[in-house]
Amino acid sequence: MSVNNELPSMNSLPSVFRIVSTACVPISNGPGVSYRVGLYHDEACMTVSFTRSHPDIQIRVSQLVSVCWKYPLITTNGTVEVSSLVVLEQPIKDVSLFETVPPSWIKDRRLVNQARWQFYFLPTGLRLTIKAILWDGRRFRAFLEQSASIRAQHVRLIDKQGHANEEVGKVSLHDVRIPRGKMHLNYAEVLLKDVSKIIEYESCA
Repeated sequence: MSVNNELPSMNSLPSVFRIVSTACVPISNGPGVSYRVGLYHDEACMTVSFTRSHPDIQIRVSQLVSVCWKYPLITTNGTVEVSSLVVLEQPIKDVSLFETVPPSWIKDRRLVNQARWQFYFLPTGLRLTIKAILWDGRRFRAFLEQSASIRAQHVRLIDKQGHANEEVGKVSLHDVRIPRGKMHLNYAEVLLKDVSKIIEYESCA
């Protein structure tokens, strides 16, 4: 057991992480279960451990969670001991989904950064609506990884995302008279079409 000196200070740790791995085993010397959970955020990634009286079906890969920390931060067998994780079921206004995209989902971080900034500059109402739709981790991952046209083409959605970025770029390059708001609306339209395809796929699955 040791105090963790590698993590950032508590004040600089993200408020929200995405679960990238989970392991749950019975406690050998008593009742309950022990969790080891891998967490990711662009600013910090770690494995945390905690115990519960029984398994929690909400703790699963791709979900967004906040951490109930223990003070000081202590590591045991390479994991940070915490009190628990809280699964976040409702969107949080100031949380950027694109800062919680693990490299295992998207290797080209330039695409993620580009999408994050274009998403950030959408009108507030549109941004919050799309965030609410994509807040579910499995849906967000499907949006990024599944085919752009579910039934017809075998093009990955991140490629479609890149295509959306390219279309916005074309608008700005080919007609500088188009207002910035118009470009954002064009980008939002492409995003909403992709999201609607994912929802359609879910309903047919």
